[in-house]
Amino acid sequence: MTKENFNDWGWRIPFFVGGLLGILGAYLRKNLKESKDFLVCKNKNVLTALPFFTLVQKNLKLVILSVLLVLPSAISFFYFLIFSSGYLENQYHYKPDFVKITITVGFFLNAIFCVLFGFLSDKINVKKVYGYGVFSLAVLTLPVHFVFMAQINILLFFYI
Repeated sequence: MTKENFNDWGWRIPFFVGGLLGILGAYLRKNLKESKDFLVCKNKNVLTALPFFTLVQKNLKLVILSVLLVLPSAISFFYFLIFSSGYLENQYHYKPDFVKITITVGFFLNAIFCVLFGFLSDKINVKKVYGYGVFSLAVLTLPVHFVFMAQINILLFFYI
């Protein structure tokens, strides 16, 4: 989309999509049935007003463990999407279009691999697949950092 088209009418597209998602969310909220477990808890009057605080209070160790398990993917998300994109453009003067395309391809591949590894974790073992994933993330982050940040990739040289 050209800059003129975006300024004229294109900026409305995200709001339109958001509106459609809002309508879909309202429809789902109204028409989906509650789970049997929730209905049992509701009938027994054991629901709490602030379930998050009850969760943390009763399961603090598991909450901390869960946060630690999610931390590697959260850090990599921040690094590759937020930090590296600005760093590549500002520090090494990569073209913004190249950075956007690279990040888009990376997240598209991430979506595909999430489904693939989710399937593998059902077939093999969740702990093994997650462990290999975190190990791969740690091992591959440094080479990716030096390839992009230090500008030593010959294939990218011709695009830039």
